[in-house]
Amino acid sequence: MQYRKKQLIALMLIMITGLLAACDLGGSNGPSTTPGVQSGNRPANAVDVSIIYAPESALYMPQIIQSFNELSGQGKNPVTGQPYDNGQKPIWMVDPTNGAGGSSGTVMQGIINAIIAPNNQNVAKPVIFEPSVSHWLALANERSGRQLFDLANSQPTAKAAVVMAIWESRLQAIRDKVGHQDIGWEELLQVLNSPNGWCDYNIPNCRRTVYYGHTDPHISSTGLSTLIAEFYASARVNGFTGRALTTTQIDDSTVQDGVHN
Repeated sequence: MQYRKKQLIALMLIMITGLLAACDLGGSNGPSTTPGVQSGNRPANAVDVSIIYAPESALYMPQIIQSFNELSGQGKNPVTGQPYDNGQKPIWMVDPTNGAGGSSGTVMQGIINAIIAPNNQNVAKPVIFEPSVSHWLALANERSGRQLFDLANSQPTAKAAVVMAIWESRLQAIRDKVGHQDIGWEELLQVLNSPNGWCDYNIPNCRRTVYYGHTDPHISSTGLSTLIAEFYASARVNGFTGRALTTTQIDDSTVQDGVHN
C-alpha cells in the first residue's frame, strides 16, 4: 500500500510539473477552481494546484492528497522526501469536491464550457483532471476544438473493467443456442436482432421483447465505454476488420442502425 501511495504521489507530481508548464484554461493567476476544505497548514508561498478526480478514485485520492500536502507543508518534496530547493515554492493540492470526486462526464463538459460558454452554470477549471476513462479527454479535445489534453502522454492511474449483468437463465439459453461458453457482443446482437426474441432460444413461457440498457453515456464512463463498444460490435458485424474505428464506420448508417436497434 505504501509503495502504491508513493507511485501515485510521484505520478501526481509529474502531472503537476507538466500542467504548470502548459497553458491554462484562461483563468486568472490564482487557483483555477474554488478551493475545497483541505487538511494541514498551507504555506503562505505555496502554489495551489486543483484536481478533480472521478468518484471511483475517492476511495484513495483524499489520502493521497493529504499525504502530499503534509510533506509539502513540511517543506519537503513529496516524491523524494528531501527539502525543496532554495527558492522553490511548495505545491499545495486543492480538492474542490471535498473528497467526493466529480462525475467525469459532467466535469468534462464543465471544462469545455470554461472555454466556449464561460457564463454557463457548469464551469470547471481544474489544473489536473483525472476521469474514469481516457475517452473523456479525447472528447474534450474534440468538442472544444483544441488540444486540451495530450492523449499520447496521459498516464493511466488504474484499470477498470466494463461488465454486463444478465439473468443466468438467459445466459445459459444463449450458450445452448450457440454451442459455446464465451458470450460476447456478437451473441448479444444475435439475441437483439432475433425476430422472435427469447422465443428463438427455447425459453419456457418466452416473450419476444428483449430488454437491454446501459447508463447515460453523456455522464457515465461505463455508458460511454459501452456505447463505443456497441459501435465497434456493430461495425464488426457489418464487415469491419480493423482495430480502431474511424469516422467512416461511425457515420455509416448501417452501423448506426445496428447500435440504435
